[in-house]
Amino acid sequence: PEPEPAPVPEPKDPLPVEPAPSGTARRGAMDALRSLWARVPVAAWITLGAIVAAGAVTVAVLLAAGGGSSDTTVAASTTTAPDTTTTAAASTTEAPATTTAPTTAVPTTEADPFAAMRATIALANRAGPNYVCSLEGEALSCAVVEDQVDRTEGVAAADFDLDGRTDLAFANGLPADGYEGVSARDRICLAVDAAMGGWLCSDLSADETISSVAAAADLDSDGTPDLVIGTEIGQEQLFPQVCRGNGDGTFACSPFLEGGAFDLDVGDLDGDGDLDIVTTAMGSESYVCMNTDPAMARFECWAILGPDGEYTAVAVGHFDATDAERRPGLFFAGQGDRQMCWYQGGSEPYDCYRAGSGADDFSTAAADLWGGDGLGEIDDLAEILVGGGSNTEVPGTRNQACRVEANARIAAGELLDAQEPVQVELRCTEVTQEDATTHEILVADLDGDGDLDVLFVGNMEGPRISACLNDGDSLSCTLIGIPVEGQIVGAALLP
Repeated sequence: PEPEPAPVPEPKDPLPVEPAPSGTARRGAMDALRSLWARVPVAAWITLGAIVAAGAVTVAVLLAAGGGSSDTTVAASTTTAPDTTTTAAASTTEAPATTTAPTTAVPTTEADPFAAMRATIALANRAGPNYVCSLEGEALSCAVVEDQVDRTEGVAAADFDLDGRTDLAFANGLPADGYEGVSARDRICLAVDAAMGGWLCSDLSADETISSVAAAADLDSDGTPDLVIGTEIGQEQLFPQVCRGNGDGTFACSPFLEGGAFDLDVGDLDGDGDLDIVTTAMGSESYVCMNTDPAMARFECWAILGPDGEYTAVAVGHFDATDAERRPGLFFAGQGDRQMCWYQGGSEPYDCYRAGSGADDFSTAAADLWGGDGLGEIDDLAEILVGGGSNTEVPGTRNQACRVEANARIAAGELLDAQEPVQVELRCTEVTQEDATTHEILVADLDGDGDLDVLFVGNMEGPRISACLNDGDSLSCTLIGIPVEGQIVGAALLP
């Protein structure tokens, strides 16, 4: 039998075919696209294009890094999208990385070093009221302490009544009517509240005096400041006085030397731990007075320079690097002559040597300004400061800073053993360029930098101060007028 034919599948319905949009429908779609384009900001489309382009470039770089057959694909990718790469580059150019714009250097003005100076200074006025002045930078303002007629020659500052405030002692000299009927008395001015006038002044003692200088120090080691008062001449009750402080602003005074004391200084001269006194006077002997009874401040004095000297000022300082006990030496400044003395002990405790000549010295002080730098090569020795004289006949008298030249005494005692007169050489430099009449030299850290600075106080064409800042190896000075009338002959720093 013949096989049966395979069944023929029935035809399926064809897939439905969407009719082509009519012209109206096409126009509606285009309008919708235009509306969408209008609603999206152009910047967004540009950003989208940049992102797509950056993605294409990134993929191409990654494929290239894989090596092999991917190289062809990368090349094709790079080739097929040149416009995109260009667009990205243009975008980078339009938004470069942030850079710092070049700036023009602004010239700076160097700060005035003298602007940092601060000090409070008491001034003794020979021809008018005494003052306390405040130094701020190069500005000096002054207020009267006491308006009195006695001629004041010196001033010392300390807390004499132990109330925490600095008081003043004024050494009053020859009054206006001369030696006849001497009526001048030294004065103590205690610091009080401003409501009470700022100062309460009274006589130091009932004794009349012709005083020239005052110094404050604890001579009896009881913790209370005492006073040493020098007198211009040595006559009866006018001898130099030691005034032991009672701690309440009063004093018990007694003479310690039968002679004059135009200037004086205080220090431990023999290294025994208590304070001694050295004095000098024009046309009279200069003395060293050793403190032999510290509890009572009693002194034994020796003349170390003869009566023919014209020594106007004296300073105590450590000038000798060979002295293991560090006992101070003495420097005497004078009218045309200078002397240096060193302690030796014995019945004549000091040996003195000529130390050159001064044009017309009138004041002196000793301080370790540079510690071996600058003028000297030996560490820890005092510089000698010398103030120009007031009675000068030699032009060009100026303030100086000096060091012992190579310290002649260091050379195995040659200075002491020499049979011929020996002169100690000083190496000096002028620290101010103006002629000077310096009556007082004050040393303190004026600008707070840790170095000692110097004030030369006196008169030349009116009261003035040469304020000198320590540069580390020299002094830089400026001249400041003192806004007072009179003749300033003494000064002291208040802490």
